[in-house]
Amino acid sequence: MPIIHAKDGSTISFSDLGSGPPVLFLHGWMMSKKIWHLQLPLSSTLRIVTMDLRGHGRSDSTGFSYAACLNDIEVLLNYLAIENVIVVGWSMGSQIAIKAAALLKERISGLILVGGTSRFCSTDDYLCGIPTKETRGMAVRLKRDYKLTAGQFFKTMFSEEETASVDLLDIAAKTSCEYPSLQVSLTALNELTATDLRHYLPNTNLPVLLIHGAEDNICPVGSALFMADHLPRAISKIIPFTGHAPFLTAPEIFNAEVSRFAGSINGRD
Repeated sequence: MPIIHAKDGSTISFSDLGSGPPVLFLHGWMMSKKIWHLQLPLSSTLRIVTMDLRGHGRSDSTGFSYAACLNDIEVLLNYLAIENVIVVGWSMGSQIAIKAAALLKERISGLILVGGTSRFCSTDDYLCGIPTKETRGMAVRLKRDYKLTAGQFFKTMFSEEETASVDLLDIAAKTSCEYPSLQVSLTALNELTATDLRHYLPNTNLPVLLIHGAEDNICPVGSALFMADHLPRAISKIIPFTGHAPFLTAPEIFNAEVSRFAGSINGRD
């Protein structure tokens, strides 16, 4: 996979396939660009760009932060001479995508937020997330047994129906990568837990497609419904029986939605 250098000299690993309207895919916590392998066929009609976020996959682990990831995204778009890009953000990547829309403004033509959330943890005035104590417990378990906890987290991405009908071992084998360092995972988890982007939503005046699994246990479907109510130009696609990663277990539905959305933005539908 190609490698370029970030502003601070760190490496950025990416892939760039196909031609047509560009779509940049951002993965979630502890994952890598390999998670999007079932979306690569979209390169027959779209320009599909994937990247390893800072400290994940083959990108350097120097100084993970959302700010560093946003700088890396800007460097990559400049290197590839890409304008008017649709950004697909999954889970943690959805928060980075929302921030990218605010930072890069006219360079972003639309957002697709998958298993997304504007605030990961619940508060007294926001009941669509998970309890903060669960993320604290996750941090403790990661420190105690990193690989075991990471494997358990992977399993929670899938609904009971998916677990009974798909081969999780096969999915894991095709999407596996070396986990980030423990420090990167803990730093990213802390940023995910602390970030509150609810105030960004009313000012995100872009077309937004919200794709969410109806049985998502990591970012409950209520988080997508909340964003749908507060984003000016959002449409929602809730996929029945799926969990946190519908692009892995319902790729035909997911890819069709991405193609349709890209077509609507680029005047093909």
